[in-house]
Amino acid sequence: MYDADDILDLCLIEADKHSEGSSSNSSIRFSFPFLPAIRKLPVDHEIGTKIRELNKRLEEIWRWRSEFNLELISPNMQRATSQISRKTSPVGEIDIVGSEIEEHTQSLVDSLIKDDRRRNILVFAIVGAGGIGKTTLAKRIHNDRRIEEGFSVKKWVCVSQDFDDINLLKDIYDGTRDDLAGDQSRSSLEPKVQSSLGVGSLSLQEMNRSQIAMQMMAVNTHHMDKLSLDDSWSLLCKKVVLTGEEGEIQHLKDIGMEFVKKCDGLPLAIKAVAGVLCMKEKTRRAWNRVLESTAWSTAGLPEEVMGALYLSYEDLPSYLKQCFVYCSLFPEDYVIDMDYITQLWIAEGFVKAEGSSTMEDTAKEYYRELIMRNLLQPYLSSRRVCQMHDLLHCLARPNQSRKKMTMILDAFVSKFADLLVELAKEEVDMLLGVPGEIKKLQNNLRKIGKVLIHAERKRIDDKAVDDWLKELQDVMYDADDLLDLCRIEVDKRSEGSSSNSLVRFSLPFFSRIRKLPVDHEIGTKIRELNKRLEDIWRWRSELNLELTFPDMQRVTSQKSRNTSPVAEIDIVGSEIKEHTQSLVDLLIKDDRRRNIHVFAIVGTGGIGKTTLAKRIYNDRRIQEEFSVKKWVCVSQDFDDIILLKDIYDGTKDDLAGDQSRSSLEPKVERSLGGKKLFLVLDDVWTAKVWCELLCNTLKSCAAGSRILLTTRNEQIARQMLAVDIRRVNKLSVEDGWSLLCKKVVLTGEEGEIQHLKDIGMEIVKKCDGLPLAIKALAGVLCTKEKTRSAWHRVLGSTAWSTFGLPEEVKGALYLSYEDLPSSLKQCFIYCSLFPIKYTLNMHYITQLWIAEGFVKAEGSSTIEEIAEDYCRELTMRNLLQPDFRMHDLLHCLARYMARDESSAVRKVHELGSSNELMKVRRVFLRDNETTEIPDVFVKQESLRTLMWPRSLMSEAQMDVVFNKLYRLRVVDMSYSKIQRLPDSLGNLIHLRYLNISQTKISVIPETLGNLRNLRGLDMSSTEISVIPESIGNLTNLRRLDIFRTKISVIPESIGNLRNLQFLEMRECQHLSRLPNSIVNLHNLRSLRVDHTEVFGMPAGLGSLQNLHTLHGFKQQGNRSEGWCTIEELRSLSCLTDLSIQKLECISSSSQARAAELRNKPKLSILKLRCTRDLQPSKEEMRRIEEVFEELHPPPSLEELWIEYYFGREFPKWMAETSSSASIHFPNLRRLYLLGCRYSERFPPSRLLPNLEFLEICDSAASVIDVGPEFSVGTGSTSSGGGRAGVDTSKYAFPRLETLVFRCLPNWQEWHWDKGTQAMPCLNYLSLQECPKLMSLPEGLLLHATSLTELKIWSADSLTTIEYLLSLTTLDVQLCPNLEKVSDLPMLTTLEVRWCPNLEKISDHPMLTTLEVEKCPKLKVLENLQSLKIMELIDYEMKSLPSYLLTGVQRDKKKRKRVHVAHLEKLEIRCSIELIRKICQRASPEWPTIQDIQQVHAYSWDRLRSVHVLYNKSPFRFTTNFNDTTASSSSDMLSSSSGIGL
Repeated sequence: MYDADDILDLCLIEADKHSEGSSSNSSIRFSFPFLPAIRKLPVDHEIGTKIRELNKRLEEIWRWRSEFNLELISPNMQRATSQISRKTSPVGEIDIVGSEIEEHTQSLVDSLIKDDRRRNILVFAIVGAGGIGKTTLAKRIHNDRRIEEGFSVKKWVCVSQDFDDINLLKDIYDGTRDDLAGDQSRSSLEPKVQSSLGVGSLSLQEMNRSQIAMQMMAVNTHHMDKLSLDDSWSLLCKKVVLTGEEGEIQHLKDIGMEFVKKCDGLPLAIKAVAGVLCMKEKTRRAWNRVLESTAWSTAGLPEEVMGALYLSYEDLPSYLKQCFVYCSLFPEDYVIDMDYITQLWIAEGFVKAEGSSTMEDTAKEYYRELIMRNLLQPYLSSRRVCQMHDLLHCLARPNQSRKKMTMILDAFVSKFADLLVELAKEEVDMLLGVPGEIKKLQNNLRKIGKVLIHAERKRIDDKAVDDWLKELQDVMYDADDLLDLCRIEVDKRSEGSSSNSLVRFSLPFFSRIRKLPVDHEIGTKIRELNKRLEDIWRWRSELNLELTFPDMQRVTSQKSRNTSPVAEIDIVGSEIKEHTQSLVDLLIKDDRRRNIHVFAIVGTGGIGKTTLAKRIYNDRRIQEEFSVKKWVCVSQDFDDIILLKDIYDGTKDDLAGDQSRSSLEPKVERSLGGKKLFLVLDDVWTAKVWCELLCNTLKSCAAGSRILLTTRNEQIARQMLAVDIRRVNKLSVEDGWSLLCKKVVLTGEEGEIQHLKDIGMEIVKKCDGLPLAIKALAGVLCTKEKTRSAWHRVLGSTAWSTFGLPEEVKGALYLSYEDLPSSLKQCFIYCSLFPIKYTLNMHYITQLWIAEGFVKAEGSSTIEEIAEDYCRELTMRNLLQPDFRMHDLLHCLARYMARDESSAVRKVHELGSSNELMKVRRVFLRDNETTEIPDVFVKQESLRTLMWPRSLMSEAQMDVVFNKLYRLRVVDMSYSKIQRLPDSLGNLIHLRYLNISQTKISVIPETLGNLRNLRGLDMSSTEISVIPESIGNLTNLRRLDIFRTKISVIPESIGNLRNLQFLEMRECQHLSRLPNSIVNLHNLRSLRVDHTEVFGMPAGLGSLQNLHTLHGFKQQGNRSEGWCTIEELRSLSCLTDLSIQKLECISSSSQARAAELRNKPKLSILKLRCTRDLQPSKEEMRRIEEVFEELHPPPSLEELWIEYYFGREFPKWMAETSSSASIHFPNLRRLYLLGCRYSERFPPSRLLPNLEFLEICDSAASVIDVGPEFSVGTGSTSSGGGRAGVDTSKYAFPRLETLVFRCLPNWQEWHWDKGTQAMPCLNYLSLQECPKLMSLPEGLLLHATSLTELKIWSADSLTTIEYLLSLTTLDVQLCPNLEKVSDLPMLTTLEVRWCPNLEKISDHPMLTTLEVEKCPKLKVLENLQSLKIMELIDYEMKSLPSYLLTGVQRDKKKRKRVHVAHLEKLEIRCSIELIRKICQRASPEWPTIQDIQQVHAYSWDRLRSVHVLYNKSPFRFTTNFNDTTASSSSDMLSSSSGIGL
């Protein structure tokens, strides 16, 4: 099938070549724009030969099928009766039968209009099963006259399962939608909706579960009962016989009563069956055929889709099935317009004109027939709009999913079925010289399609079936290549073409095929494909395959989940906490038997070893104890060079040229020498990593260094001489259930699945206590309904017991794969191409999926957005970890499912396949040493993906590769040493993605223009200075990254890239002008030219109306000179992220007003920037104020930057002093005011209700105080929303979490008195380079009760820091007049550096860590009873400070000074003289030193590092200091060398 796809590609390419400049006025009546030109093709042998080959292959596949014992299934040859023959339409009919609904209506209306003041709003509920008539009853009540008279406002809102809260609020709002045009958040909508509605309302809900009614505190719950048999028969009659003459079917009542029994009293089911029966003859024979249909008992359907509904779908003619399924593309309860949906059906190619009717007329007949069949419902009695019942929506959606291989076949068949019909009709095979091959190709594909599903399921434990499918897959890949060739040639020939023909079909393909200059090649390949398929078919008879149907599972997108699991820590049970505590205790315990001790965590795969290691690694005590911490993933096939580079303590640039152990090991050893190292070796498979590689390299580390390894094999831990081996046990069933709950119910409301605990416990038991398996199953369950039947289906899945899988991935892991939609299966498998533990980048992997053709755009979403959704869903399903790594067991599963198609190897010589039937399609090479390219590599002609970062290939070698591996779709040569790409790059005509970033490449060949299928091109951070003109040929290019290159000119041909969506040019510092043709890129979504020398935009930029991101917009000159002015921003209504530079160039406020920033409802990020360091005149200052006044952002804004603004007053929209500020910017969360040096007062941003971050930097010298603008105003009101517990009417900055002041040279006072409540959520405050600020305000001390972290740098006038009651971390530097830091009761970490007048640190009872650098006057440390770790830095220090000396532990007031015996660690960086004293027993320092558990002292002696390392218990004293000036050797402490490694 892939080969057939490639054949069509060839046709497309050649057709496109010959359509250049053509103009056709013909009216073409085919379903695809291809065939009208086919007779004009100068076609010789090529296409015909290929069709013949394709037929041969399909015939082989067909012959093979007999070995599987597959049965042939033919579609029902039913005769479709058009709805036009019916006498009346059911559109306006109200389907009411029985007395119960009348009684419900009457009693509910009575209750609803009854005066009841218990609450402002009372909730009433209608409860019942799906399809039972809840909505029908609700409509009757809504339309009742008394309801109309009793309520001033009446609203009807369809909520559905995945409702959107924003749209729901807008639907409820009592006013015009225009009032809410800019509101896109709950915080802005809720107050408006609230004010638009009054008191005394009631809410009528219809729902499936009575539990929901109880949770919503319904005062009255009406339960809908099923219809009686008589009422059911009455409804069936009304819907079958629309004339009202029910007597004409009374002779069929006995059969009809059997129908209604099968429908179980559900009106929806009865109406669906009636829709089938009204198409049949009213005879007993016809009705009995329906009654006996096997569709009633079809297995594998979702529970809610009963037999009657599936029968109504099965009865549809094929053309209506497509249209019905297509309607499920819309959300549930979506109102579908007839004209709109029929146009979409036509565009999709579902509709074919018949007789004299137009295609539009026929499509509307389809629409009316679906309504007549009760598969679409009229909306509000209108004939032109409709809805789909949620159960029918559920039925339609599963029909869109298939298994992986089925998906490939279905995509192929749906793509080529009509195409091959037209080809055969037009006798294309005759033109290609391969008569009969097209028809043969059709037949071959049809036959194979009937046996494929069972083959896919059987392949896991049957090697013969697996080989058969591999051969079929090989054919499909080849067909894909052939289609690519056609597509490329079509694209070539369509350049510059102009066609006026009336073309009425969906693909621009056949209309040009007659012009193809195709000779022998395509025909030959088609013939070959057929031959291969025939061989495959013959082979199938030996394989005993059975006919099966695809599972009709319902796939629930991750979008329905309430929160993301990315940041969640999956910790359950007490054992892991106990292991963490005890292991950390041992790791930091002083043990001098060896410099480095090894500790081990052992357990089976997926049991949680890495989780435990991460908890230990992130423990606060580990972070404080070790100066160097490293985490290295070793894995089974680790690379010693990469591992050594990962351990190196320095920048990777230091090792750029090192590619051997002999050069790396000494550098690593020196980088870690004398440092206390904590190294985690995760997933160790062999002790060689320690015994042969790291043991000697790490011997220079400081004593107390630790290795923590995780491994499945306890013997490895013993071989590495681990002093402690910790085995991780399986989870108990209760802990397993707890973990399952956490991962299934991310809201924390685990009570909602407690009724499923008995089934959940059985699922947990099947997972055998393995956390990975439990999380994988949770990923399956979170996509299912939380019902017993849905969970039972998972528990009873046959995937638990699938044979033939590797032992470690059986059961839960394989089930989690099997449950994936086919689109996600391909993406999951593709991830196995990367090495184990490889961290994937979402942007990168999604580009690769797109290049491979795994992603298809849906609805209005771009293909990139869909790909990112795939990535997020794999994470949500726990198949990718939150950091986008893949667990090694899941990697094993994906590799197994990929078979030999994908390979990740360390050396290029290892590339190859042991299975001759399967060719390697994708390879990831980690070989950065090989300079020779072996034959085994270039013989892999089927390769589609080549990822070889850091390759050492030369240009000549790459030329060989590109000549041989011409089928490549993906090439990643990033970080390689090559300087020039060969001209043979142009041979890669199938290429979709090319990455040459971070290379030394300086020249791109003109043959780049041959890559007409290319979608993504990354040339960033290269030496390229010129882009070839031929880039304009890449009309399929979606993304072009050229940032940080030396490019100075962009060719005008870039304007031909009509599909380009992302153009990244930032930091191109040689680029000064954009091409005028850039305005032709109408699909462009992101344009970034910031940090370049571009001095203006070309006129016409406003035509790029799909732009979402525009960075670096500048105005230069006026439109008459060919420049774009700011007015053109008016039409860019889709902008979400906008930065405008050089705002001083805007000549008037009217120009700025014309940009209409206020009317951009999606704008969330706005950066307004003037040029730095201007010297403006008064007139220029006045003008910039006027310009900024007109750049009023919309309410949707979330982030605002004002940079280098030189007006004296901020614009009024920022300086609003009333509560209206909260209305202007209800969503603003981050505000930056940078370099506003002429503004005398900050804007009063205190009223912004959701502001979380505020930074003010480099402001005017005239700002000497801050106060009123930071105080709450009397007029502020609650904004609604936001963090619970904060009344926004009482606080200034009610949500502010981070506040930064930098470079305020004359700021002296911060006015915030104790009566002003503000900043209740502030947790981080930074004050930097504010030299005149004298003190912290009283209000900060009293009201900032959440403040935990404070940074104060270069506050020259500050003298004291005290009374911050919640502060836990304080960093003070370069405060020359600071004298005292005291009374911080919660402080745990304190750093004070370069504070020469600091005298006292006191009254910090919780302080555990203290660092002091260059504070020579510090004399008093008192009431620090929790202090454990202390660091003193002063290389001029010649003696220990007095507050440490043992003889002066208490002063006269008996206040508690530092008790050195409580110190666990003291680190000193001092003079060589103090080192000498520490080494002498007789010195006054020694009594203090000997009382401390651990002392490390460091200094320099003649450019040599000197150290003293002392440990109290057990005693250990080591030093490399050799004092030749000591008067007696007895004065010196003996130096004992540590026990070696």
